[in-house]
Amino acid sequence: MHAAHKKRSAPRAAKGQMVFEFTAAALMFFGIMFFIITYMNQSVRSFSSDAYREVLQSKAFQISDMLIKSQGVWTGDPGVPIVVGMAAEWPMLNATKMEWMRVFCTKPDGSGYETLKRVLGLKEKLYDFDTGEKRNFNITVTDVRLGSILLNCGKDPAGMRRTYIRRVAVTENANLATVDVSVW
Repeated sequence: MHAAHKKRSAPRAAKGQMVFEFTAAALMFFGIMFFIITYMNQSVRSFSSDAYREVLQSKAFQISDMLIKSQGVWTGDPGVPIVVGMAAEWPMLNATKMEWMRVFCTKPDGSGYETLKRVLGLKEKLYDFDTGEKRNFNITVTDVRLGSILLNCGKDPAGMRRTYIRRVAVTENANLATVDVSVW
């Protein structure tokens, strides 16, 4: 009887060990899968954020290029921009167009700023789930010699993660000016 009992218990012990090995393998598998999924999630989020910043950087560059190289198309006095541009001729900025931009941008009801967002292409969708409604900009033109701000158009991006471009131009009175464009 004792020998027969040993024959029966041997398969039970092997079966118990197999359950233990299967459980250990399953835990290792799920642990590795959890690590891989977490790593991929963080990597994709980082890549997505970098790609979005690159798109905004491109927009800031396009806006700055348009402002300092294009004469723009303005209607009325003070002008309303159909195509935004402040150049008299490259690389000289037109003081009248800068003043029109300041007046248009600082309308008390905020409609000028919203119109400029549309004209500058900041309200368009950049990807499938994007509406463009939360995107903002700031344009600042500063006279380098005098240190005075000739134009400040848009919201203050202080504390916001933003993209930024600085360009150099000349005012009509032959002073060097910086044109700073921020988009966020």
